[in-house]
Amino acid sequence: EKFIVIVDESKLCDALGPGFPVPVEITQFCYEKTLRTVQALPSCAGCNPVLRMGSSSNNKVDGEEIAVTDNGNFIIDLHFSQPIKDAPKMAEEIINTVGVVDHGLFCGLTTAVIIAGSEGISVKERENCSQPRTAGNVAQCDIGLYGIAVMGQRFALNIASRGFTVCVGNRSHSKVDELVRIAKEEGDLPVIGSNDPEDFIMKLKRPRKVILLLQAGKPVDLTISALSKYMEPGDIIADGGNEWFPN
Repeated sequence: EKFIVIVDESKLCDALGPGFPVPVEITQFCYEKTLRTVQALPSCAGCNPVLRMGSSSNNKVDGEEIAVTDNGNFIIDLHFSQPIKDAPKMAEEIINTVGVVDHGLFCGLTTAVIIAGSEGISVKERENCSQPRTAGNVAQCDIGLYGIAVMGQRFALNIASRGFTVCVGNRSHSKVDELVRIAKEEGDLPVIGSNDPEDFIMKLKRPRKVILLLQAGKPVDLTISALSKYMEPGDIIADGGNEWFPN
């Protein structure tokens, strides 16, 4: 339910960026283009991306060959001379860049920090953490599927069996819980449930992609209205039900 970090006061800083470069793991294919794309992201303005050389386990140049991770990828270290203005936004823009595998920013996970200092122990807690933003709440799903009757259930499981993380929603919350249970029984497939329109959308990676499998007519209109208020330009809703063409 909670994620608590314990550190000494030497770990504290006013802002991320200047003190330590941000590592970004990228695929080898077209790595130079990926590096330039990351550098050009609005949230990464001012960064100096450096391809890691030598060992992949540290950001020191200790060899002449490009560092390769255990997964066969490269690493670029983003060096900043000024504090990062919006770390959560940067994390989101980087992870949604083609060619990026992962990065070293972990935002919104910690509910409290216990700090050991020269004057004793202090505790910092994040505000409004009655519902901690754990890994289950952050944008981690590749696609959303709303409407999980028989066809919707099998469609979601089919997508998940291909390695894509699916967020499922339905007016009947019991169907969501049932599908999550089935997915676990069928090989721990990556299916995540949501019973709230805002939570459903927030679980999706940008640009968000939602498939509707609902009864034609008013149910479709009501669901689009409920979901779209939390969506942004560039997000997609695809109506996959038996819709009547004039609608």
